[in-house]
Amino acid sequence: IDKVTRNQCQECRFKKCIAVGMATDLVLDDSKRLAKRKLIEENREKRRKDELQKTVVQKPEPTSEEWELIQ
Repeated sequence: IDKVTRNQCQECRFKKCIAVGMATDLVLDDSKRLAKRKLIEENREKRRKDELQKTVVQKPEPTSEEWELIQ
């Protein structure tokens, strides 16, 4: 199995992996794989929102002098 041929026959690749000792119980079925990807995306979105919230909170309120300059 090399970089070029590894996607030609996924079943053959899977069988070779099992033959060299891969644990079949650790292979995710489609529903578990999709659930894992969904959780990853949810966590990624939560981190983005948290980072955005931090940047909004860290900005100080303008002073009265700055407000006068703005208006």
